[in-house]
Amino acid sequence: MAGYALNMTEGVTSVSHDIYDLHMTIFYSCVVIGIGVFGVMIFSIIYHRKSKGAAAANFHENATVEFVWTAIPFAILIIMAIPATKTLIDLEDSRDADVTIKVTGYQWKWKYDYLDEDISFFSNLSTNRDEIANKVAKGALPFGGRQANRCAHQSENSFSCDLKRCYPRLVGTGTRRETRCDPRVH
Repeated sequence: MAGYALNMTEGVTSVSHDIYDLHMTIFYSCVVIGIGVFGVMIFSIIYHRKSKGAAAANFHENATVEFVWTAIPFAILIIMAIPATKTLIDLEDSRDADVTIKVTGYQWKWKYDYLDEDISFFSNLSTNRDEIANKVAKGALPFGGRQANRCAHQSENSFSCDLKRCYPRLVGTGTRRETRCDPRVH
């Protein structure tokens, strides 16, 4: 059985740390807002009930109240948008990238293009029938229940893989390319 977690896992790169920090900031903001809203609701329900003799106030078409309950959520959204925008801008900045990979999603497939190395390959998203039928535990079969070297060369720099874990790799000085299958890639 796969591991179960209630939160995002913290990544390794600086961008993934920024994403995790943004997630936690927004999460805690939502928790504070939820506690505040439910606190006011519970307070109002307990202390302004009819059995205590409270009479309903008439706030209909009160411009001040309408402005406040519009301005406060607007300010909260602006405050949340500032770190989110910073993180998104950092996420899109790829100037100092070690490798550039273009990933294109097709129906049941992913195509990976290593733009700097002129390499591309397809990876099928297929699950072993025994795993689908719950005859074996999910992820128990090595390489998705397939043999390790099922990647077929389509051309010199292109590969077609029916494994989720195949990837092309430069070997030696870069004159020869081969495909390796590794369960740690995805």
